[in-house]
Amino acid sequence: MFLLPLRLLASNTKEAVAANEGQESNKPIPYAPLTKTERWNLFVHETFLSPTVYLGALVSAAPTPLHHGPPVWGSEFENYAARVGDNFARTAIANSIEALGADVLGQEVRYIHCDCHGFVHRFGHAMAMSVVTLNGEGRYVPAFASIGGSLGAEFIGDTWMPDNYRTRKRALASAGFDIAFSGLSNVVREFWPGKAHKTN
Repeated sequence: MFLLPLRLLASNTKEAVAANEGQESNKPIPYAPLTKTERWNLFVHETFLSPTVYLGALVSAAPTPLHHGPPVWGSEFENYAARVGDNFARTAIANSIEALGADVLGQEVRYIHCDCHGFVHRFGHAMAMSVVTLNGEGRYVPAFASIGGSLGAEFIGDTWMPDNYRTRKRALASAGFDIAFSGLSNVVREFWPGKAHKTN
């Protein structure tokens, strides 16, 4: 149902400092938008090649009191396997919509570190980056592609769910929860040691 562990386990390549992954310096680095080739490579890696994609699908499919698959999906093992496939498919849909939308709109898909100082400012920046991003000019704009990916994944994914699981309220709640949790995963990225901040 939810893609939260996938967000938290997302690879650090989806950050604006990805090109400088080997650097331990905290000195600001200039912001440079992705090229089309870099966008494609990042999409393929984050959707199909990164081990965290598959690990996240396995972890997020684990049954909890509030999260379990429809009974019509079969026995306990069959139900779990179906949830793994469901999670992976929704992630692929979300990433596809985000990648295509961001390319058309010229928006950033990586996490952008704050060029500010102080816990409050950096924490607020990280949470805000779940709904805003940078355009090609380095200006902050609403993250339409990312938000659209979360919404699209839930509504499209619900088309293969049983009727009683296929409701607008459920889809909106799942997408909203996913977007909110992405802010928390951004906080982890923001304060992870050894990551440089960007400069416009």
